[in-house]
Amino acid sequence: MNKTHGMVFYDGAELLKLDAKAINVLMHSQVVVTTSPEVNPSELYTKLIELVKKDDEKEEKVRTLNGLLESVVLFIKKNDFNRL
Repeated sequence: MNKTHGMVFYDGAELLKLDAKAINVLMHSQVVVTTSPEVNPSELYTKLIELVKKDDEKEEKVRTLNGLLESVVLFIKKNDFNRL
């Protein structure tokens, strides 16, 4: 997967939804910086792994989540997120 974005700041509550927009951010960003109180890292990664496993069950040519687990996600405090 071609990572077209370097570092992206993304709200934790929005990231945890893992809707099409959040997945797109993860797929195309090298680093995603997000807030930690809203996001439990273990919960996020568990959801991501479940999505990838479901996608892996499809034929290779129709898979859409290759590279989803390749982005680095940094979890920071809310006040640091606002300051950055």
